[in-house]
Amino acid sequence: MITQPVRVIITIATYFLTLLVVTVIAFFVVILLAGPHAGLLPHAMEVVVLVLGWLSVLILPFWGAWIIWRRLGQRERYAARGEV
Repeated sequence: MITQPVRVIITIATYFLTLLVVTVIAFFVVILLAGPHAGLLPHAMEVVVLVLGWLSVLILPFWGAWIIWRRLGQRERYAARGEV
């Protein structure tokens, strides 16, 4: 059975790992769009891409951590009922 402190540590580790992956991917996408393809997007799309980029960097790590938090909680409930 996973204790509460272990659940918190795993969730925090998942958050930072997801943040690292999303940040690296976002960095390379920005470098691609800002480098040789700088004039590729129309001005209106630049704003949309910027907003979506920031939302992905802010939301995806929380979403991944939330999924892990809930899954570990389900495991605790099943273990408490003796179903594991």
